[in-house]
Amino acid sequence: MQRFDEAQGEAGDTEVETPGGIGTFVETIIILALFILGIYGVFRFVQKKRGTTVSGVETIRVLSSLSVGGSRMLQLVGVGDQVFFIGIADNAINVISEITDKETIDWIRMVHSKGAVTGSEGFVEKLFSLLGKPGTVTPAQRAEGKVDFLEQQKKRLSRMNKE
Repeated sequence: MQRFDEAQGEAGDTEVETPGGIGTFVETIIILALFILGIYGVFRFVQKKRGTTVSGVETIRVLSSLSVGGSRMLQLVGVGDQVFFIGIADNAINVISEITDKETIDWIRMVHSKGAVTGSEGFVEKLFSLLGKPGTVTPAQRAEGKVDFLEQQKKRLSRMNKE
């Protein structure tokens, strides 16, 4: 009987620390910050890999791409000063045509360069658009701004060609 009382007395003297308090809160914030930094790092890595080339110079660029179902696509590809309209399927890549009209090539390149500037949202913009933060620009508003910009650029190109 004495052993039982001694064991019970020893167990009663030890205190069990319960989790909680400011330490748990700080630990949670640190883990959340590391998680967000990890997501940001993956996002930046994907953005950088999407635009890299072997030589570091963009000699071949995909100017526009449209999926037509399954694994088939239509693409506008710029190679140097030339622009090709190609079709891509599972087992073949076919040149549909070469675009030779100077005004059309200028328009395609202008749309591509504008899309490269405004179309690549940063991490914070993507996060806020996913969360639905008020005051963010909707895709319809962004498209309207692009149309206005394109009209202004077309007028500017026309004036430059006249001079």
